[in-house]
Amino acid sequence: MLAVLVVLSVVWLLPGARDAHVARYGYQFEYPARWEQGGGDPELWETRIRPPGSDGEELVSVRAGRPGYDVAASRERSVRELREEFDGSDSELSGFEPDTRFAGERVVHYSERLSGSVVDWYVLHRSETRISVGCQYAPAGKSRVTAACEQVVSSVSVR
Repeated sequence: MLAVLVVLSVVWLLPGARDAHVARYGYQFEYPARWEQGGGDPELWETRIRPPGSDGEELVSVRAGRPGYDVAASRERSVRELREEFDGSDSELSGFEPDTRFAGERVVHYSERLSGSVVDWYVLHRSETRISVGCQYAPAGKSRVTAACEQVVSSVSVR
């Protein structure tokens, strides 16, 4: 038993072995160790994380929006507004799912096609904040990004 505790302690103390944490724009989340935080649009209250060596097509984007009412309590209204934005968008959007589960969380899901990559968007309703998590990947990077995306979605909270 002592050997197990020593091994766990050593693993915990290794540089980069623990998950990373972000707290900004009124939200916080965990993401994989060794992934890098950088970029994002302050006007969108956006934080971006990337795996090391990413060419820009693999990333997770977290954005916050506050439409001025309690989106968790008025989820139907929020989903209706999202659907209207989805239908009116000039982007290549598809697969709108108004009520599904991802990483153990109730989310709205849809996909966006970009040149050479796909973004799976997961929208969470937290109090007065709509959190959008975009998981962008090229086909070869899908599993790595999806695993990171699950961690972000399952850990995101509003402060």
